[in-house]
Amino acid sequence: FMVVGMTGCGSTPADQTDNNDQSNENTADVIIIGAGGAGLSAAITAAENGASVIVLEKLGIVGGNTLLSGGEFAAPGNWVQKEQGITDDVETFYNDIMKGGDNIADPELVRVLAENALDAAMWWKDECGVVFEDYMLFFGGHSVERSLVPLNASGAEIVSKLSAKATDMGAQIITNTAATELVVTDGKVTGVKATQNGEEVLFTANKGVIITTGGFGSNIDMRVKYNAEMDDAILSTCSAGATGDGIVMAEAVVGHGFDLMWEVNGIHTLQTGVFHPFFGEAFAEVPVQIPLNLAFHSYRPFTLCFQFLGSN
Repeated sequence: FMVVGMTGCGSTPADQTDNNDQSNENTADVIIIGAGGAGLSAAITAAENGASVIVLEKLGIVGGNTLLSGGEFAAPGNWVQKEQGITDDVETFYNDIMKGGDNIADPELVRVLAENALDAAMWWKDECGVVFEDYMLFFGGHSVERSLVPLNASGAEIVSKLSAKATDMGAQIITNTAATELVVTDGKVTGVKATQNGEEVLFTANKGVIITTGGFGSNIDMRVKYNAEMDDAILSTCSAGATGDGIVMAEAVVGHGFDLMWEVNGIHTLQTGVFHPFFGEAFAEVPVQIPLNLAFHSYRPFTLCFQFLGSN
């Protein structure tokens, strides 16, 4: 699977389940951690492929960073560009991303994003009902105007449509439920431990776990761990839920048969309005890849690749 997600701002999206209303059945084919744009897209995709899905969200509302942004989506060769006669292609987009990130991003992952961004945008529009405006925005780092704008320039349009689609597809979205630990059995991730109402609850995954928890812009200690300059003097526009939980959980399974990878990450700050690449980060690579925040204004949280944790 691959999913490309983003970020947004606006009103409360639809249908979500508070943990008080959930059934006692805590088992599904796929457990997804994080109900932002990436997690909801993953839920829809898994359900479309016949999987039963549970999505865990630690906050009381779905959407994550996607709900807090304008939701702009950079996609080369998109329909608005064609209407306006703008020439653009995957290679140009790829080069813009690499240059904007000081050429330290993983070229293979950037290639995945560049080659699939348009298909993802069209999937949101055609299959999930996301409405886009008939104009684009031209952000720094782009060599051409290519960023699609959702209705009312709000990520709320994206989150409301994705959460409704996921629910319609049968995904169970459980809020106020904080994932705390990946359960490893015989070298495979088979579930997630989470906290509900102060109590530990185990969610079991028949086929795998997907982590779509985004970055850690709201976790000052974790920011400083990787870059001392990113202290409390730097204000972040990230969701309060962007505290790096998924990264910590993934790092914890290293040594249980999972290898390491390095990805470029960044924090979106009020001072500059752009992503700053400033560290390499260790993640479990096999069989999980963690969302990558690209080092330029092309909207977090892009989940470039994910694979089922523990899948065959």
